[in-house]
Amino acid sequence: MQRPFITAIVTGAGLGTRMGHMKNKMLIEIDGGRVLQRTLRALHRSGVIDAYVVVVKEDILPTVKKDILPQVFGENFSRVCVCLGGATRQDSVKEGLKHLPPETDYIAVHDGARPFIAPAVVKRCLARLLKGDVDGTICVLPMKDTIKFVNEAGIIENTPNREHLFGAQTPQMFKKKALLEAYEKAIWEEIPITDDAQMVEIFGGRVATVEGDEANIKITTPMDLLFGERILTEREDLDE
Repeated sequence: MQRPFITAIVTGAGLGTRMGHMKNKMLIEIDGGRVLQRTLRALHRSGVIDAYVVVVKEDILPTVKKDILPQVFGENFSRVCVCLGGATRQDSVKEGLKHLPPETDYIAVHDGARPFIAPAVVKRCLARLLKGDVDGTICVLPMKDTIKFVNEAGIIENTPNREHLFGAQTPQMFKKKALLEAYEKAIWEEIPITDDAQMVEIFGGRVATVEGDEANIKITTPMDLLFGERILTEREDLDE
């Protein structure tokens, strides 16, 4: 059986307000490598992504095309499309979906701010989806903290069972038809979402989970940059 054609939509058009930098978060360097550059290189190293749609803000579009893409893919990056994002993450993914290669079978949506995704995690998502009994797969980690449901007055209303709570990461990988149909329905019904799996779930799709990775952090605050440097240091130690 021929392996399906997989396109990754990499979202990098967020405002990054919690970072506090004047520079776009995608261009911040961690140990000499820009965030978006490291993210694309990590996905590329998995060996399962056939094409990329990189969604960014207009201010970094020239840098991405002239600098980051050649560093990751060399001179030939014909299978990489760069487009502008929207006001929200949901809008940015929607824009990315407009640029899918026609031969796309599966879509992997990944945060541009997760530069430490391990190839093994990407492969786990694909392997689970290939079983054919679900519409999508996502990588998750069990919650370590006890979660409290708090009302508007700051009063705890209940404490969910932690055994059934998991933190969602990316990539989130879907059959193309399932994700496209979910987005089309959500646009008409104006449903706000926090991740793409929720979009598919709302409209009856089945989404399975696979084991994530604690190193697969999202660069959101200045503290995350320190964690990122530590992750790179530990990986270099393992390579020695």
